[in-house]
Amino acid sequence: MGSGSRRRVDWRQSNSASSQRLRRALIVVLLAGFVGVVVSVLGAQTGVEWAPQLSVGALWFVLLSASIYALVSAPARSLFAFRSSDLLWGVGLAVLLRLGGGLLAGANTLPFPTIPLEGMLDWVTMVVLPQGFLGPVVEEIYFRAVLTVVVYRLLRPLGRPLLAGLSAVFASAGCFVLLHCAFAPLPAADAVMLLTLSVTCSSLVLMTGRIWGAVLTHIFYNVSYVALAAVGFLLA
Repeated sequence: MGSGSRRRVDWRQSNSASSQRLRRALIVVLLAGFVGVVVSVLGAQTGVEWAPQLSVGALWFVLLSASIYALVSAPARSLFAFRSSDLLWGVGLAVLLRLGGGLLAGANTLPFPTIPLEGMLDWVTMVVLPQGFLGPVVEEIYFRAVLTVVVYRLLRPLGRPLLAGLSAVFASAGCFVLLHCAFAPLPAADAVMLLTLSVTCSSLVLMTGRIWGAVLTHIFYNVSYVALAAVGFLLA
């Protein structure tokens, strides 16, 4: 077989998944997201040791399970292709987002974040790894690889790709911010930055047709805070 026959069809142009399967996938992921948030919030309030960590783990498990179901029932294989440019997008956008977030929050008047000297191992295992790596991967798969893509694929056949793209971007962004609001009230600056991060990542997926640029943007954005904390620790 020739190389052309092995190429993955761009999911943005393909109608391989029926609208019925896409609607079913959308219902499943939204329902799973709601159930996962409720279970996670209630679990975190039980007062049991490790309850916050276990509740977040349960939420990620539910989101990832629903995402796998959606990706199997309505596959978009070209979404998971990787290009070296995805790394450049990830680093560049993460730096811009972190700078923008710093300006919005007035970081020039705030002290550097720092690493807790006592319990550093717990900080690494309970904060750095989950929030820096695991969380971004799960959230990008759920919100971008599934929610953004499914909404776009449902609306694109109506003949207005721009409207489909905008709807997909802001549907994903709204759900992303609501998820974070469910656990604690968000300051306005944090809510704006979460919305900006989500819009950026969803737009990148629609523009490139791939998920890895968004995943890396989210990872580098979160990890950059850890890097700032390390700088603050060294300067202290």
